Amino acid sequence: MAATNMPIENEIVIFTSTHHLIHAEYKLKKSNVPITLYPVPPEFKEMCLTAITFPAQFKGEVEKILKGNQIEIKGIYPFDTSKLQRTEELVKAKVEETSDAVFLKRILLQKVEMCIADPDKIRIFADFSDDVSEILPYLNSKLPNASYNDDGPTLTFMRGPTLITIYGKKIAAAKVDDENGAVLLLEWIRDLVNETFENKDSIEASCKRTVRLNPIELYKYLPKTNCEQCGELTCLAFAVGVLSGEAEIAQCSPLLQPEFAENNEALYQLLDALGF
Repeated sequence: MAATNMPIENEIVIFTSTHHLIHAEYKLKKSNVPITLYPVPPEFKEMCLTAITFPAQFKGEVEKILKGNQIEIKGIYPFDTSKLQRTEELVKAKVEETSDAVFLKRILLQKVEMCIADPDKIRIFADFSDDVSEILPYLNSKLPNASYNDDGPTLTFMRGPTLITIYGKKIAAAKVDDENGAVLLLEWIRDLVNETFENKDSIEASCKRTVRLNPIELYKYLPKTNCEQCGELTCLAFAVGVLSGEAEIAQCSPLLQPEFAENNEALYQLLDALGF
């Protein structure tokens, strides 16, 4: 008898907090469980804005991974497969300015990941509706702790503990508290860009490249093995060497290992944005 193409039944897991969601996403992906981020049903929104769906045949494995990593959940429930078709449009949060006269109209939150430098926080990636490249030199003058890279162009700066990099049509930020904090941050960026555009005639643009990344921030992305393969006694000393130009990140052999792949990617993105 020929096999029929029956739709795969799915399950949805609701988390007690965004932190547990991010932890679960990392662990499930690492175990090759096919998952999809999905907005939670309205009755669960007070706990976490996003849930995870997965094929029902992985339920036993998912439960084992969640329990083994002490990831707290509200529960796992049957999920209507047809609802997955709307995932992409629903999972994205939009920060939009209603006035047509503004320079930057929208910022669309595209992806949320666990922050490598601080597992209790998140890393976000968002797209701009308009190219803001021409405003970056003005922001470089306006923000006292900014680092401008004309090759991108990019602008990297700290806002409290949050590390932010603005590109022409996108933004990346690390050490963001949670999803609500991400939306507030993007609203602040949108307003900052539009205010700077409105007042650019009174601001002297600066393309000066200044690196202001603290070695401690760079150190947080390193393996912290103090293996000395780079030629330095400690990973912190290596971080200082990279920022001073006396060492190159490629000298860190452990970063090439599979378990540090995400650290490697994040670190190269950061250093590239800073012009290294």
